[in-house]
Amino acid sequence: MSTPMKLVTTMSAAAMLGAGLLAPGAQAATVSKAPPDSAMKVMTLNLYLGGSLGDAINAATKGIVAFLPAAANVYDTAVKTDFPLRAQWIAKTIKKQDPDVITLNEVTEWLASSSTGVDLPSYEFLSILKNALMAEGLAFEVASVSDNADIGYSPTLGIPYYKPNTPGCDRIIPLDDAFRCQVRLKDRDVIMYNTASPDLVFTGTADNGNFAKQTTFTVADAKLSFDRGWASAGFTWRGKPVTVITSHLEVESQDGKGKKGKYGPRNWPSKVQVAQGKELLKISKSKAKETEGRVILAGDLNSDANGYYSPTYRNLTRKYFKDSWKQAGGKFGKAVGATCCQTGTLKSSKRLDSGDPVIPTRIDLVLTRKAKAVWKKIDGTKLMQKKQPKWQSDHYFYAAAVTLK
Repeated sequence: MSTPMKLVTTMSAAAMLGAGLLAPGAQAATVSKAPPDSAMKVMTLNLYLGGSLGDAINAATKGIVAFLPAAANVYDTAVKTDFPLRAQWIAKTIKKQDPDVITLNEVTEWLASSSTGVDLPSYEFLSILKNALMAEGLAFEVASVSDNADIGYSPTLGIPYYKPNTPGCDRIIPLDDAFRCQVRLKDRDVIMYNTASPDLVFTGTADNGNFAKQTTFTVADAKLSFDRGWASAGFTWRGKPVTVITSHLEVESQDGKGKKGKYGPRNWPSKVQVAQGKELLKISKSKAKETEGRVILAGDLNSDANGYYSPTYRNLTRKYFKDSWKQAGGKFGKAVGATCCQTGTLKSSKRLDSGDPVIPTRIDLVLTRKAKAVWKKIDGTKLMQKKQPKWQSDHYFYAAAVTLK
């Protein structure tokens, strides 16, 4: 069957570094004055799907026998990283920042089932987060959604959940037995707005789509894709129209070629990501025409603003967008303003300790057109507890307050 699928305490930075809580060159939460009331606050959050897909993708090239245990491990890790708990923490962080608009990436849905009595929980991240926001007394509504990956063996079957030592999920032959336990992964990008913001009005205009260029991989004759996309929504802020767009571009090295240890825009450039970034720029320009040229692009763009491994940031900001970080006085340099990434298990107590050969990176961005950022903030930097999960996400969160021109 061949079916295309969508796929802290107030320690000083020096003290934190000495304690192993801050990666060399990385920053603790950015300290800045409160934003003026006249500015529109946009916050971007990568919620983290809960488990790293890298090992499963790599195992896919080795065949179904290698892929299935690796895929099961991704789901098992997602259970252990406990999004319902993390959503409570995230909602408190959102409440503290009180943004007008939030953009969300990796808004995951895990759909798990078993016909043998094995407990395989499902998680719908958007509903879980909305409930957590409501519990904090917040009133956020969805303005726009992009439906991206829908990873399963077929439109009706998920990926077999195969665990050799788990009775009921321990057989893959015959094929019918393999699907006694199964898991499906869905991904979305979402824009939400704060209905309690007196100066913000959602116009009801929303759009979304998927990029023409995508990364795909094949497992047992099933062609899987991340089907990354974008979502946009129209607002007025104090009477001025503005479009907000979010996207989660392809990772930097999915198809990149280059020598590890050598970085910069000419090394590890993902052709898929670069193409997606260029398409996103065209979409942004088109949407800006609907709101008098004003557009804010916020999300995990997977391109380091400090110049490591990907030209996408440069392509977006060279002539069109402005970086809110720079507009609000942020500096550039090795790992400065880094927002990515924690270990995929969320077990390490060290900050941005992903083990990625690229140093901690600033890839969660708010870019502006016909607007100027007057305030910025990195949040989600606090170690939440001593056991797994220790962090709100594998990313920090970034907020910027902008005035519209």
